[in-house]
Amino acid sequence: MNELKQTLTERRRQTRNRVYRCIFSADEPVSKQEIAGGLGLSLPTVHQNITELMEAGLVRDGERKMSTGGRPPMGYEADERVRFAAGILLTADRADFLAADLKQQPIARKTVALPKGPDDITGELLKEELSRFFAEQELDESRLLGVGVSVPAAADMENGKTGPSAVPLLGDLSVRSLMRAFPWKVQVETAGSSGGRAEWLAEQRRHPEQPEDFVFLSLDNEVGGSVFFGGKPYQGIHRRSAEFGHLCVEPRGLRCRCGRKGCLEAYCSTLRIGERIGTTPDRFFKALTNGENAKYAALWLDLLNHLAIGIHNIHMAFDCRIVLGGRLTEYLMPYMNELRDLVSELDPFSEDTDYLAAAQNPGEGALVGVTWHFISDFLDSI
Repeated sequence: MNELKQTLTERRRQTRNRVYRCIFSADEPVSKQEIAGGLGLSLPTVHQNITELMEAGLVRDGERKMSTGGRPPMGYEADERVRFAAGILLTADRADFLAADLKQQPIARKTVALPKGPDDITGELLKEELSRFFAEQELDESRLLGVGVSVPAAADMENGKTGPSAVPLLGDLSVRSLMRAFPWKVQVETAGSSGGRAEWLAEQRRHPEQPEDFVFLSLDNEVGGSVFFGGKPYQGIHRRSAEFGHLCVEPRGLRCRCGRKGCLEAYCSTLRIGERIGTTPDRFFKALTNGENAKYAALWLDLLNHLAIGIHNIHMAFDCRIVLGGRLTEYLMPYMNELRDLVSELDPFSEDTDYLAAAQNPGEGALVGVTWHFISDFLDSI
């Protein structure tokens, strides 16, 4: 990719950005005539901007479009792989890596097991693993926009620490240690926030005129979430809003990793399956589907009942759409009707649970969402 020419005025740059976004957002190659008509620009202006975008490697010739007569017009499309962003999802036992193009489509993925000792999880370790990932996938780091890191608890940017519920999982890993260790731009946020952002972007595509407000509930090794109202996430005074994993769903119940008892996370995370049953989620749900183990069935029913309590409490507080994401939601799909019935039994106002849905990409949403910060900045800069 070559550098874009500097524009004489900001207005001129905004015109170029409009032309680029028209091409970028199109489902198929668009002609100069379509761009000019759609944006209300002259053909010479469109031609000049397309020439600059092509010289910078951002736009390329597309397949010729069908025509009703005469020579078909040339179409243009964006090269979404001219730059990429990387995402890291940290949980209690693994780090998931993702490289995504400018349209947030996956280029490459990888999962690595994390050391058992939390003090061994350092910024240097993650930098080495990510560099290895880039080398294995032959990704050109000069095209990297930045690295988004999704952590299982609220990130305190002022003090450079992850939140208290992440301490047993990530030891002394801090925002500042990542920024010192990484030679790339880095952004740190919670899995609930990044997963919610991925769903918000999908919501914008579904309802571009007026996207719906919603609450996102992330179910993975940890439980968290985010709240999106009016197109923006509500973060709270201390940036700890939507820590749904620490809602109490069973007073004096199972002990949570935060040190308290009865938290939603203690009942409804994938770690509960491993700790109580001593198996992997894949094996657990395979046996559950085949009806091979009564102990598995009892644990799953208990998990669903406590998840229903958590969902009911969230709905009573926010009265809006609730979207489930995270790795556990992928396994939950065949049981959604059963979960809806359990939630419905708790609702004093209505039996309708149409507000409850699964995310479009539940297992990978947090990874996709955490890359958007860098992609959005890049698109704005064109």
